[in-house]
Amino acid sequence: MATADHHNAIEKTSVIVVIVPFPVHSHSNQLLQLSALISSYNVPVHYAGSASDNSQVRARASHGLNLSEIHFHDFPIPPFVPHPTKIPTEKFLLPYFHAVEQLREPVGDLLRDLSTKAERIIVIHDSISSSAVQDVSSIKNAESYTFQATTAFSILCFVSLEFGSKFLPIPKEAEIVSSDNPIEIPSTEGAFSYETANFIANQQQFMRYAVGDLYNGCRLIDGAFLDHFVKNIQNNIKKAWSIGPLHHELVNELSSKAKRIIIVHDALTSSAVQDAISRTNAETSVFQPTTAFAGFCFLCAECSKKEKTLPVPSELE
Repeated sequence: MATADHHNAIEKTSVIVVIVPFPVHSHSNQLLQLSALISSYNVPVHYAGSASDNSQVRARASHGLNLSEIHFHDFPIPPFVPHPTKIPTEKFLLPYFHAVEQLREPVGDLLRDLSTKAERIIVIHDSISSSAVQDVSSIKNAESYTFQATTAFSILCFVSLEFGSKFLPIPKEAEIVSSDNPIEIPSTEGAFSYETANFIANQQQFMRYAVGDLYNGCRLIDGAFLDHFVKNIQNNIKKAWSIGPLHHELVNELSSKAKRIIIVHDALTSSAVQDAISRTNAETSVFQPTTAFAGFCFLCAECSKKEKTLPVPSELE
């Protein structure tokens, strides 16, 4: 018996990652991108969802995305009644809410099974699919992380409104506006149907099981807001990371369809197209949303901190 236990311990994988998305494509595609990224490091990834939703996200995936190393779990779930085509437009999310509510049992069974095959189970789930992974709290070697399919900046705005504040709390590190000119947060009144608001509120009670939060944002852009949110709103209870932007691998997909790809990008979004340099048929052009004169002034100021006068070309006479 001791020999068998020792053998099983050796055979155990160090870590397995389980991804549980919210089935709307704008959400599930982001976690599919993350799944492909994690699996590229030879970490076992299991993507769990309903059979129909998983089929759709695979069919619509970027051609440059490697899904071969991802283990998909296509759970059959009871159909939503009435048929989705008979649902009012403002309630189009109801079938997706139904799918999430049906996933708790199969996802729980999957987690319990995988927990015997790995030393550590990491569950990454969409924030509004939290109820589907609530059984993670009963599995000793499992821990969950909430994935927010948006930026920390957006979440901070939503939470500020919930706390009754009409203005955006701006950390001094952001350096975007003075305290004398506050930014008013647009109201979300009427933005969600009663059913949607109720579903989101219900999911929030299960987020407490998560030990950390992942945001589809860029720390370079909204890192100051993420730090403010974690420190002043969450009181440093949870760890948080910006892991984005997670997006379609558009350049990779298009490069196989054309002899030449020309990418025009804003000067301040250069990092988003940095992978283009690995494509032999892709080239980038920087768009400066200002005049050459203004750019020249900035460049002169940067190159010569002490020089305050503008070098004037002789052609200007």
